[in-house]
This record gives sequence, C-alpha cells and structure tokens, in this order.
Amino acid sequence: MNKVENVLVVAAGKAINELTCGAAQIGSRVTLVYAGARDSAMNSDKAYYLGDRPFFSCGPAAAKLALAEKPQLVLLDSSKDSLLVASHIAAAFGTSVQTNAASILVGDGIITDKLLYGGAAVKTEKSSGAAVVCVSPGVFSQGAANAVADISDVLCEGDERIKVLETRAKAASSVNLSLAKKIVGVGRGLADEEALKMCRSFAESIVAELGCTRPICEERSWMEKERYIGVSGAVVQPDCYIAVGISGQVQHIVGINKSGTIIAIDKNEAAPIFKSCDYGIVGDLHKIVPQLQQLIEE
Repeated sequence: MNKVENVLVVAAGKAINELTCGAAQIGSRVTLVYAGARDSAMNSDKAYYLGDRPFFSCGPAAAKLALAEKPQLVLLDSSKDSLLVASHIAAAFGTSVQTNAASILVGDGIITDKLLYGGAAVKTEKSSGAAVVCVSPGVFSQGAANAVADISDVLCEGDERIKVLETRAKAASSVNLSLAKKIVGVGRGLADEEALKMCRSFAESIVAELGCTRPICEERSWMEKERYIGVSGAVVQPDCYIAVGISGQVQHIVGINKSGTIIAIDKNEAAPIFKSCDYGIVGDLHKIVPQLQQLIEE
C-alpha cells in the first residue's frame, strides 16, 4: 500500500487508539493533536497536547498546528465534535471535509469512499492537496497502546464564541463492538423486551456481545446507540455474527458484511438476510433461540 509522508491525527478519548493505528498504515510518520487526559497519547511519533478541555473548542488551535505540520492527510472520527474541529482545519487549508469515509486509499491524492442512500451507492472523493477526512466507526482496528515520548504542551485558548453552560454525566457503555469476536444482533422480529432478555441470555451463553438494528435503539429505545450496527452505526467484523429477527436490509448488511461467518434466524424465508448469510434457520426465533441455548449448555 502506498503511504504519505505525514498523517496528522486530531482526536480525543477512545478515538485516539483507532485513528493512530489506522494512520500508521497510511503514513510513514504519525503526529497526534489531542485533548483530554494527558496520558492518553499513543502510537505516534510526536504529539501536541491541547489540555483537558472540551474537544469541540479545539478547532482554531488544531487548525494552526495542522498548517504548521503540513500533513498530506488529517484524520478525525465522525463524532459531532470532530466534524466541528474538522471544519476549522479544512477552512485553514482551503478545502472541504471528506466525511463518513468507509475506506481510504493513497494514490494520486487521498481517495475515499463513502456510502450513500443506505449503502445502495458509493461516492468516491479525491483530494487535490491536503485531505481532511472523518472516518466512519470500525474503518480501523484498535491496537496496542504504545506510549509517546515526544509530547509538547500547547496553549489552547479555544473558540470564545462557544461556552459550556452545563455538563451532564452520561452513562458509560462498556461495549466495543468493533473488537468483539462473536456478536448476536437483534432486530424488529423480537416481539417484546422479554424476547430481548432471551437473546441477551443466549449471547451470554456463547460469550458474545449483543448488537441491534437501528429501530431497536432509536424507535423502541431498548438498547443504547453504541450497540447499533449498520451504515450509520458500527461496522463490525467478528468471527461469527448471529442475526436474530433481522430482515437484512442493505443498511444493516453494510455493517456486518466483513464478518467471518453469518448465521441468520428469521420466520420469513424470503427475508433478504438469507442471501447474505452462510447458514440460515427459518422459523420462530422465540422457539429456536431457547432450543439453541439449551443445546449449547448441554
């Protein structure tokens, strides 16, 4: 794979590991610009620390550092804060942000693909100069957290037009679907929350994470957003993915098509999921899942 000379990663929190590991695949040198805990720097040749401050306020400082470093590629994740910071950097370079990138290729410029219309189409974008790219979740895999020896503290005054009026603690989620080796995904086919408990018990019995389709977390509010798998959620690649009550619309298939083995359980024999799975079971999931769990436990 072709590489560029310098990749600048601009990030905070858990995104740092994934982005710096990905940057090492694309660039000969990785520079990190980050905020939050000072000891969260990792996997880069040098780092600039902007302080323990809200990431969304780091746009102007990150843009100045990007201009000074002259990278061929600036990498961020696709969170709302990162999109705001990316806009400052892109404006400084006189370019636009390549958002929700599903893949990055180094060729005659930086070439990215992004999924459109629920995964039914792919849009390819190519930069003519420095590229500012926000990648979708799961594009890169996390790796070892190697300490950074060269860290410079940078005074970051932030954007004074933005002020924090209130902070509220968010319930922490322990799930990281991108690292899971086995995942049980649930969809609209579940009749009620008792069926969800049944599937959670099944997932625990095979030591798997529990994921879901968009309606489960956004319409029914049965599960947190971090467990949503699909084109605008997590892109996963477990060794085994078991789809329970999932019809298999393209928006979901995009999120699971890198899985090693896909097993589907659905009562509709014409469900699209059966065209994308390695093994399919047609029947009532409320009867099949307990039977599978019983066989496993025996």
